[in-house]
Formats: sequence, C-alpha cells, structure tokens
Amino acid sequence: MLKHWLLLIIAFLIIGGCGVNNRGYVLKNPILDSLESVAVLPFENFSNDPVAGEKIRRMIMQELVKRGFFVIETGEVNRVLVEKEIVNLSLLGVKELREIGEKLGVKYLIKGGVFSYEIQRFADVTYPSVAIQITLIETSSGKIVRSTYRTEGGPNFRVLYLGMEAKTLNEVAKEVVRKALFDIF
Repeated sequence: MLKHWLLLIIAFLIIGGCGVNNRGYVLKNPILDSLESVAVLPFENFSNDPVAGEKIRRMIMQELVKRGFFVIETGEVNRVLVEKEIVNLSLLGVKELREIGEKLGVKYLIKGGVFSYEIQRFADVTYPSVAIQITLIETSSGKIVRSTYRTEGGPNFRVLYLGMEAKTLNEVAKEVVRKALFDIF
C-alpha cells in the first residue's frame, strides 16, 4: 500500500512539473525577433529648442542599445543621407527607404519628430513638457509597421499644491522615450 501511495505521489510530481509555465502565455513579437540592427534617422524638430531632435534621437539610440538592439551609428546614417542627397525626411518614398535600408544593412528604420521640448510656466510653477512621435518603417516595402505619439510633463498635484520640485526636462524626455519605445516594441 505504501508503495502505491509513493508511486502515485512521484507520478503527480513528475506530471505536475512538466510543462508548467508560471509566467503565463508570452506572445512572440515577430518584428522584435527579426530585428538584428536598426537605424535611427534624424528626428524632425518642431519645438523651440534647436537641438531637441538630435537629443531625442540619441536618447532613443541609447535606450535601444540597452534593450539589446544593434544600432547603426549616427555618422554612418547621416553619411548615407548626404550621399543620397536626402534633405527632407518627410518626403522619403519607398525607393529611397529601400536604398537607405540596403546601404545601411537594416530591415527597419526609425524616424519621428519632436513637437515639444521645453520648460513651461503655469502660475508660479515651472514644469517640463516633452512630446514626441516615433515610427518604425520596413525598408523593403516602405510600410509603417508601428507608430506612437507620447507626451509627458505638465503640472501635477505634487508640484502645484505641495510645492515639490518638478522632474528635470532630461528626466521627462527619457521617460517619454522609454514609454514610446515600449509602444513600438
């Protein structure tokens, strides 16, 4: 009788231990799995800060590297754009996207814009405001695979009523970039 109980317990342990996934179901992201390297194009700048586009571009590149992506260096990307005589990124067509992708050896490009990168004032309070748009484009087809618009900042309860110090512009920008890239990947 003891043998039967012991065998039954061992069987339950073996069966119970097989195939258990405590993390739940994980949906594979085919885009993320196929990304070996990515190029980040210069960001269009619609803000009052003349270098905001480049600041956000470099933050995006840093965050992508942290996440394990291979990112093409900005000088190489800029060199290809100069070679192809591309001045206005908003006028890129499928042909140009394909050529840039082939020249850089990437399947996907990231482009976008900075719409707000500033310290604003409301009553006696100053606070940072950052708004960006990021688009992931497949170079072979020119199709937009994913796109997001993110904005952060503004006065909150702690700043307005408790007189606490707001986050810095750089902290808010990094937060916006992290959230936007989470939307994309």
